Amino acid sequence: MGIKLNIGSGKDIKPGYVNIDIGEYGQQITRDIENNYLPFDDCSVDEIQAESFLEHIDNLFFVLDECWRVLKPSGSLIVVVPDGVSIAPDHKRYFNKKFFDTYITTGPKRYSFTDKHWKLVKYSDDPVIHATLTPIKKNERAKGDKLNLGSGSLHKKDFINTDIVKPCDKIIDVTKGIPFEDDRFDRIEANNLLEHLDNTEFMRIMNEVHRVLKKDGEFWFRVPDALHWADGAYGDPTHKRFFVPRSFNYFTQTSTYRNYGKSYGFKEWRQLSLKGDDKFFEWTGSPVKQ
Repeated sequence: MGIKLNIGSGKDIKPGYVNIDIGEYGQQITRDIENNYLPFDDCSVDEIQAESFLEHIDNLFFVLDECWRVLKPSGSLIVVVPDGVSIAPDHKRYFNKKFFDTYITTGPKRYSFTDKHWKLVKYSDDPVIHATLTPIKKNERAKGDKLNLGSGSLHKKDFINTDIVKPCDKIIDVTKGIPFEDDRFDRIEANNLLEHLDNTEFMRIMNEVHRVLKKDGEFWFRVPDALHWADGAYGDPTHKRFFVPRSFNYFTQTSTYRNYGKSYGFKEWRQLSLKGDDKFFEWTGSPVKQ
């Protein structure tokens, strides 16, 4: 049985679907998908329902691009939105046939707001718009069970090498999460990446790595030692976060600080090793999962 998503589900929890919303309505996944990647692999989803949702969001093309990414080439995005101008105070955008013809689907009048192309399969607008779209794409999916985050030019053999710009195997902005399914990887590495994230982004990426690692998987990262190498840690203007030996205690299972970390929102980790050479820390851990 294939994967079907109901995004922006609200209270409309659909049986047989993975229901996703930012609020708490009893759905399976709570996530701000307007600003974060969908937690699914490329080309892994058969159907996405978006009913009375898209008119409420600002970051429309990011959400549509994510739907395009996770859908199989034969998959469908089913959209239900108001037709034309709405007076509802919580509606942020309006839709009509021209929107689908010029901003979404292929054709001579298409505007290039995104490089993700769709085919409009069905359309009706009485009394609201019902549109079914399929992604125009190849069935391409990143292969491998090891992930290299923020690879830069240091591409690792047998890893999926990722960064915010090419050249890399897959472009990922880690501030939006990690666009793969749960329990996907055996090993994830991040060499001199985490110091470039602010505190909120750091906590988010630690939890995202926790999610996509297998139960016995390992996360290794390397960061500057701000205690012994202040010049290197603080001297780079692109560094947003700084690490000292105590920094690792807030997400380590056996630490006396772990309860503070839990209250901040950190998932728990087993610390496998912590090494230092007066310039860098190298930390390796494994996610604590049921």
